[in-house]
Amino acid sequence: MNRAFLSIGRAARKRVFRIAPLAIAALGLNCAPCPGQPIIAAEPRQLLAQAEQLADAYNWYDAEPLYAEAEKGFDLAGDGRNALFARVSRLRGEMQIRALPGLVNEIDSILATDVAKADKPLQLRCLIVRGDVDLEIDAQSIGKLLRTRLGFSGAAWPEEKKTVPAGSQQAWDSI
Repeated sequence: MNRAFLSIGRAARKRVFRIAPLAIAALGLNCAPCPGQPIIAAEPRQLLAQAEQLADAYNWYDAEPLYAEAEKGFDLAGDGRNALFARVSRLRGEMQIRALPGLVNEIDSILATDVAKADKPLQLRCLIVRGDVDLEIDAQSIGKLLRTRLGFSGAAWPEEKKTVPAGSQQAWDSI
């Protein structure tokens, strides 16, 4: 046995061994959530901010549960706009585990809402997520979409195209 432990008196050791289990049990009860309490630990805006930080680092997978909790919180508070924003952002986090055509349909349904039609940042988030999903489905269709959205017709590309390495030229031309 340890000398320091043996140097304390027998009565003190008995007190330590009687109190320790009670202290451990008390700490355990204080840390455990009460049954029936919601698990939402923070305000939805705080959860959304934390999720946005992860998404900014392109860590959508870890941001997904935060977006889900924020969505629930905004729904409970009656904040439909932020609930939709958290929902479409959550969908981006679920992209690796859900069927992609289903995600496209869900994003399109969010874009069709009156709330999304009136909110440019929400539309932008929807289009970002939709673009990521479309890129997973078909990279060539994204190239065509970008050309039409950016106003490039036919094979006319801006000057930056000339800086593409020679080996990659075929990939650009196939888009």
